[in-house]
Amino acid sequence: MQIFKLDHLCKAVSSSRKFCLFEFSYRERFNLAHFSMHFLQKASKKLLEMTVLITYSRSLFRIVLLSLVSLGFLTVFTSCKKKETKTYEYEVNNEVILPANVSKTRLKSNDQYISILYTNLYQKALSSNNLATIAQCFESIGDQGLARQVFLSNLMKKGGVIMPTVAEMNADLDKFVRDTYVRFYVRYPSESEKTYMKQLITADPNITPELVYTSFALSDEYMYY
Repeated sequence: MQIFKLDHLCKAVSSSRKFCLFEFSYRERFNLAHFSMHFLQKASKKLLEMTVLITYSRSLFRIVLLSLVSLGFLTVFTSCKKKETKTYEYEVNNEVILPANVSKTRLKSNDQYISILYTNLYQKALSSNNLATIAQCFESIGDQGLARQVFLSNLMKKGGVIMPTVAEMNADLDKFVRDTYVRFYVRYPSESEKTYMKQLITADPNITPELVYTSFALSDEYMYY
């Protein structure tokens, strides 16, 4: 009977030891709790850092997105704005541009020559009846150059031609030469032409405005327009 109880006790002890292998001691439990707390603290810190990083990333993304949207609107409004045109003012003297003699290629008809010459000398238009009569006289003369000389001589002798006097001509040769070129050739003289005319008038005291007008009216350039 005692042997049976001892054997039963041994089995009970053995079974109790086998069960205790799965249990921890007090110190082991303390170490495990300390390790768990340390692990949880690190995990919480990492989780907090990740949360802050995600929040910062979202804020940065919102700022970038807002900046891009604002830039897009600014670009649209800027491109749609009407460009202002700047006005520049240059101090340039107003000049009357007259045709050059090189552009005169069309020969004047007798009617045109008579009408224009009469207007240049008298500063008024010739009547149509007188124009027709003079034109018939031109057609009756074979030498048209001679006809123009006779017609011009008669106009000068008739009187009433508007032209400066000799004293007025010599008082301002530059003005006289310029006005004569504009009046007959409808252009300004070149520097060489101006110098030549001034020297010619100065060298010969017998030259009068009538002679100058006659030479211009019978020149080749005056025959063209």
